[in-house]
Amino acid sequence: NNLLPVCYRDKQNSLDSGCLWLFFSGYASVDEMRNARTRWTSNESSFLLRIQMVKRYKRHQKSPSTIGSSGSNGIQELLTRGAVAHALREAEKRLEKTTNAKKRFDLRLKIVELCRRRSARGELERACELYRELSKESKVPPDAKSRFHYEGGYLQLLLGQHDKARREFQISLRRVDKKEKHWEGRWSAAASLVVLTTIACEDAKAPFSKLRRILEKALSTARGADELHGKRWVLNCLLHLTSLSLAEGDQCRAQEWLNKAIGHWQKMTVLEGWDRAFRPTILAITGKVLAAKACDRRDAEDALKYLTRALVGILWRGENLSGARDVLFDMAPMLRLVGKYSHARRVQDVASRVRDGASWMSPYRAIETRAEPRSHPNTRLM
Repeated sequence: NNLLPVCYRDKQNSLDSGCLWLFFSGYASVDEMRNARTRWTSNESSFLLRIQMVKRYKRHQKSPSTIGSSGSNGIQELLTRGAVAHALREAEKRLEKTTNAKKRFDLRLKIVELCRRRSARGELERACELYRELSKESKVPPDAKSRFHYEGGYLQLLLGQHDKARREFQISLRRVDKKEKHWEGRWSAAASLVVLTTIACEDAKAPFSKLRRILEKALSTARGADELHGKRWVLNCLLHLTSLSLAEGDQCRAQEWLNKAIGHWQKMTVLEGWDRAFRPTILAITGKVLAAKACDRRDAEDALKYLTRALVGILWRGENLSGARDVLFDMAPMLRLVGKYSHARRVQDVASRVRDGASWMSPYRAIETRAEPRSHPNTRLM
């Protein structure tokens, strides 16, 4: 497994990064790296994949910075590989130098997104404050209305205000202009989160059949997108469909959707919507599917392998904590199955105090959803 050309440098290109870093940053797919490893161990090595990764790196630096936008400013390259703090500094630097009203609005909205993606103390509250200032001071450009309400919905979602979030996502969905270029990603994103918030609000009374049809339509729409943000939502929709099946209690269907999601993930690069945050999410949902089927100690140990790796990935560098609540709640019963009762109690206690309104399956009623944002601690993990 370690026989990889990880130290190769292409002298014709100035990029001073090893192949392994490029792979873990999404510039080669899992399938491509497996094929390279097979050739390497068969003495058929070539450096074509390295050359391809460098080309993708340079092309991705020019990618649009947000869903449905056409501008290329390098922020997306930082965000995709997890350098959220660096992306935030870059956006703030560009805002200081920009006088164009439309560009300033787009950058301010991007800064809101970047702040709510971070878990550092006070960043979620800062995102809320910046969003309120933007809504008061600036008129929302027509082509940014869908994105504006989407961000508003996401902030409410993270705060556990699911009913308010659902209304914002519904407005975002209606504001999508299908005559515009790259509308597919925005529509799929908003539709998927309308489904999530509906389940959070209505629990077992949610209209699962109708919600599944919405997600399947979102999946079909995302597949028709020709830009990386839209393509990213193909995998998101597959994972949402897995979670929806688990919420219904249909473990067989959940496994089918999960298999499709993993197959899709293994073919993705940054130019097909790959994002570092997907890795712990897929591990978490795989662990969740295994936990749903667990009957004995061996099953529980298998589930815990994925859930533990997912938790490490979610908490690493303190970025993108969405899903931590789900993972912790899933770990507790598995720990009981393996006989670690004191560990299970501790994990359950921490899970009950985690603020993560973006979690799919955890008991939402355990979150104090009616409190104002200021009454909460500044991080999503307490």
